[in-house]
Amino acid sequence: MKLTHLSGTGLQLLLRVVGRGEVVGGLGLLPGSPHTLTAQTLESCRVLTWDAQVFETLCERMAALARNSVHILADWQRIL
Repeated sequence: MKLTHLSGTGLQLLLRVVGRGEVVGGLGLLPGSPHTLTAQTLESCRVLTWDAQVFETLCERMAALARNSVHILADWQRIL
């Protein structure tokens, strides 16, 4: 899956190409906030998603999931 971002000047910037088993994005988005990335599949794929409330409950029950989410967000912040 190709992840891109549209710059303020209208240029499409390639941020990352993700493969099987990798997190695509969306962690930490506030309800109603706009998405800043566009994801385009490069081949047939399946995507696993969680409802935000379900994900929050899982993070409360599993510290490792919450910890890994923070690491993923930090990686995305470095990329952006």
